[in-house]
Amino acid sequence: MSGSKQRYHPRRVAYELWCLQEERRDARVPVGGLGSLILELRRRHPRLEESVVDQAVDIFLNQQIEESRAQIIRHREWILSGNLSLPSARSSADGSPNPKARLTNVTHLEHFHELKNYPS
Repeated sequence: MSGSKQRYHPRRVAYELWCLQEERRDARVPVGGLGSLILELRRRHPRLEESVVDQAVDIFLNQQIEESRAQIIRHREWILSGNLSLPSARSSADGSPNPKARLTNVTHLEHFHELKNYPS
């Protein structure tokens, strides 16, 4: 790899994309789609190799799809269980909004935990 290119592993770059998405969500700013995330990633890391970005996007999208699939399965199981009294993960025990609601989505964080700790 040439010295002018940053040597990031695609899994690390996928995690960077996820962080950009979550930063926007935390700031209550529209995520703006994958294209805007990639533009921001390239702005922050202009020397990333094209092939690494492409691989990272594939990893990022696969993780997003898997999380959506798992969420649908959990939702379906909840509905089929007939237990409609479960509190929302987006609200606290007293019904007020939970500022840490994003962190309650353990499955999503588990998908990216491995990426976060991957050496760059």
